[in-house]
Amino acid sequence: MYPLLKLKQPTNRQKRVLYSILVVCLVSACDGSGPTESGPTDRTRGLSVDAGEAYFATTVWPLLRTNCADCHSDLALTKQPPFLASDDVTAAYQAAKTQIDLTEPAASRLVVRLRNEFHNCWTQCEADAAEMERQISALAAALPANYAGEAAGGD
Repeated sequence: MYPLLKLKQPTNRQKRVLYSILVVCLVSACDGSGPTESGPTDRTRGLSVDAGEAYFATTVWPLLRTNCADCHSDLALTKQPPFLASDDVTAAYQAAKTQIDLTEPAASRLVVRLRNEFHNCWTQCEADAAEMERQISALAAALPANYAGEAAGGD
């Protein structure tokens, strides 16, 4: 405990996520592959793969791990692709990014499956879809503003 700040000790899961983000940041800082317009890009508004993955690890991925890993993980007993809830954040990010619409989070496949198709909701489908949409919106908001003009999912 930290009595002066009154902060709680982080959980092991929070520590792992923060460690993953730190490693991604250090690696991208060392090799010059941070979020630049000329660097390697993924399908999330031209953001560099490492930075997009780091933001994904703190927004959408924890929700997927908590609620979708029983089926959508490569370690699940009943493996169902895509493996967007994989223990490996890189593999999960690669599988999930085509299911995410950063320009219109409500249109993301992850949201539509819950809201409209009632796909294995963990509480109430409307509430679960709203939470997924909030996390995708948080992901979109965390991305650098200079990438906001490109549509997600475009080639």
